[in-house]
Amino acid sequence: MKYAALALILAATPAWAADDDAAVKNALTALERENWTAWQSHDGGYYDRNLSDDHLDIHDSGIIGKKQVAAGVASGACLVKSYELGEMGFTRISGDVAMLVYRASQDTHCGPAAVPSPAWVTLVYVRRDGRWQNLLYEQNAIKP
Repeated sequence: MKYAALALILAATPAWAADDDAAVKNALTALERENWTAWQSHDGGYYDRNLSDDHLDIHDSGIIGKKQVAAGVASGACLVKSYELGEMGFTRISGDVAMLVYRASQDTHCGPAAVPSPAWVTLVYVRRDGRWQNLLYEQNAIKP
């Protein structure tokens, strides 16, 4: 009887509960590197696929949502000449919520304005519908 109860508990355990932190960190780090490649190549579709519907982007110029992010990236208004990502710190907040924090440098212009660089980047990912989605992106310029 106790084995039947254990089998029921294991069957009811979500798949993400078995993910170890290293595997989640690797998955999210890969997604974040893909994010920068998509930013540089104006791939707005990447953002449509990988941002949560309730996503928020927070910058010194304001807060925007998923649709604005995807459209802005796809518009080609920003030219990303180069970028460099530092070591990514990882915190598992819960089974289906995790955070990355890292330092990023970039040579990017949106129209005539340079994007502040370097900056601290914070991302919160949530696992929904069996996949990790970016819920929050915040970038804060590092003062000289």
